[in-house]
Amino acid sequence: MEFFGKKDIFGKMISFFSSVMTNNKNIRLGIISGIKKLYDADIIPYHRQQFRTSIMYFNLMGGVRILEILSFEEVEEITIELLKEKIVSLTKISKFFKKHNKYPLK
Repeated sequence: MEFFGKKDIFGKMISFFSSVMTNNKNIRLGIISGIKKLYDADIIPYHRQQFRTSIMYFNLMGGVRILEILSFEEVEEITIELLKEKIVSLTKISKFFKKHNKYPLK
């Protein structure tokens, strides 16, 4: 809870707990743990967007997969891979804009 409430706890709580999916303990803690591991490794910054991106992905996944059967470790790994992939994509886009003297991403 200390990590989750580090900054802007009310904004994160509203977006994070407004989803019925995050009532599942494995999903809720797996997402938080995955984000914390990436943050502790200085791979991602601590922003509400990391939580929203993960929740959105699991909500979409819930349409084709039974999320309740996922273990904490599986949710954590999915979250880590999702956010790493997002970082790689943003890095490629940023490099493209810099290479072609286009407007850089902020």
